[in-house]
Amino acid sequence: MCQPVEIAGAGPGIEFNTLESQEAAICVLQALRDRTPGRINIVWGDVMGVYLAEYVNATIFLIGDDTVLMNWTYSEGCLFEREAVSRRVVLQTKDFFENCLATPDAATLIGCFTQGASLAFPDPPNWFPPWTLGSCDDGLPPVCQQ
Repeated sequence: MCQPVEIAGAGPGIEFNTLESQEAAICVLQALRDRTPGRINIVWGDVMGVYLAEYVNATIFLIGDDTVLMNWTYSEGCLFEREAVSRRVVLQTKDFFENCLATPDAATLIGCFTQGASLAFPDPPNWFPPWTLGSCDDGLPPVCQQ
């Protein structure tokens, strides 16, 4: 399907400012927009361990409807890792993805994946990626485990 999207930053409290591949980000946004069935991977945070070594590795399964199955692992340094399963998450409308793709520069693409998170807090409490509506599908179990 698409290559993994990798987003990083540098320094304490700095927003994400490095996108490994614009082509991968565009491919993933197009797949989410088109609801193309398949699996994608998005990683954001300090994967290289330059500052805090905190990052999130998300595996997203596109089902072909307006939801995805999203599982992510949050790693904090070398000692702490936890998995958060967000069950079936509702996707943004297609207009959201069109807006992201209209100006596909690095800053816009990074914001479409990580707005509301930062290098210091790649997995804030009750946060959902901006490409979701911030909720789980009510048709499945009502609890989103974070």
